[in-house]
Amino acid sequence: MTQPQPVTSDPQPVLYHHPRGRIYRTIIIVIVVAVIAVLAVDAVNAGVLRIGDLATLFGFGIPLVLGSIGGNEALRQNRDRNIQMRAEFFFALRRRLKENHEFEKIGRLCENDDFELQKIPEPKQ
Repeated sequence: MTQPQPVTSDPQPVLYHHPRGRIYRTIIIVIVVAVIAVLAVDAVNAGVLRIGDLATLFGFGIPLVLGSIGGNEALRQNRDRNIQMRAEFFFALRRRLKENHEFEKIGRLCENDDFELQKIPEPKQ
């Protein structure tokens, strides 16, 4: 299995994706549609299905498959956008905390487990 590749570079948020996942999904869909078409043609040739029935099956089947593919793609894009927004929020928050000198001082005191932390007043509610 291949390792995920970074989508963006530092200092922007880094999202990961598998570049071949979409290709594999497309190949599977094409194979499934081809198998269904072959089975349907065999059923028509054997006299089990009429052409009208076959047209009805494809008339309902194709929009159903395309709609599910479109819905899946929309959900994936929404999920990716939400992940991107959370990552951007996190990096902006981290940048603001690093720019604030008082928080930087508190961070250094926490790293050293210094008793000066007790002298820092609690924030007012």
